[in-house]
Amino acid sequence: MSSQPLVRHSGNRLITTSLAISNHFGKKHKDVLKAIHNLECSPDFAERNFALCYKNNPLQNGKPNPFYEITRDGFVFLCMGFTGAQAAQWKEKYIEAFNRLEAEICRREAQPAIDAAALERLRQAYLDDNPQMADLLRYRDAGLKQTEAALLLGISPQTVRERLKKAAALGLCDYRPSEVLAERGRLGMAALRQKQAFAALQMSLPMEG
Repeated sequence: MSSQPLVRHSGNRLITTSLAISNHFGKKHKDVLKAIHNLECSPDFAERNFALCYKNNPLQNGKPNPFYEITRDGFVFLCMGFTGAQAAQWKEKYIEAFNRLEAEICRREAQPAIDAAALERLRQAYLDDNPQMADLLRYRDAGLKQTEAALLLGISPQTVRERLKKAAALGLCDYRPSEVLAERGRLGMAALRQKQAFAALQMSLPMEG
């Protein structure tokens, strides 16, 4: 059995190839090419649905061999003349393959919008359950300072910053602590570590008695 897929993506189209049709329908490739050349269709239809390509053949010193990339409509037009039980089975498999990939494309294209809508509903539900967070974001959007929002909410500015960080992590707002506050935080942590180290040193010294 050929390892070539029945149908695959090529750019923004779903296509099969004359090589794949040759292998799956048990026909010589030159006969498939001849059938394509003999199709009684308009030049416009042929141009839209049969793209001539070339593939280097290593068995012929890299000689480029022609083949066609064929759309679903081109496949149906070409293979409607193939007869026999085996041909009928392969027609069904090809049609199923086209349908499956088309459904997958539709699902992928719709998924981001579905996810975004679902995420927005979850965020709104979170704010409904956390009215103080909703008030904080409303104050922030109104241009209030963190200290002013803290006063209105009856919480500390540090708690305001922690809640804004959490809101940013949930995608509810953009928040980055100011460089001043960040530096204060770093200095505060450094001072705390110095104090802890000094206390530990004191405890290690022998007591005079």
